[in-house]
Amino acid sequence: MKFDKLVVDAKPSGLIEGSGTDEVGAFTFNGSFSPNEPVCRIFKQYIGQHAIYYQGTLDNTGSNIEGFWGFKPASNDGKFQMKRVG
Repeated sequence: MKFDKLVVDAKPSGLIEGSGTDEVGAFTFNGSFSPNEPVCRIFKQYIGQHAIYYQGTLDNTGSNIEGFWGFKPASNDGKFQMKRVG
């Protein structure tokens, strides 16, 4: 997954918020992670369009999330990897 623009704010409470654009269009991005376990759940809502749900595992470096995405919560329509750059 590659974003043209993505701004993400991960809070110590475990909340993830952001927005960006990619090849589909503009979107908002929110979700949660647990400081006690490496599970992340993210909801990506394209403005005026469909939503995508992501559920993945954060690696031990805190730089990569790998898992599955879907058009419904907990569905598996494909695999994804998100990598922190910079």
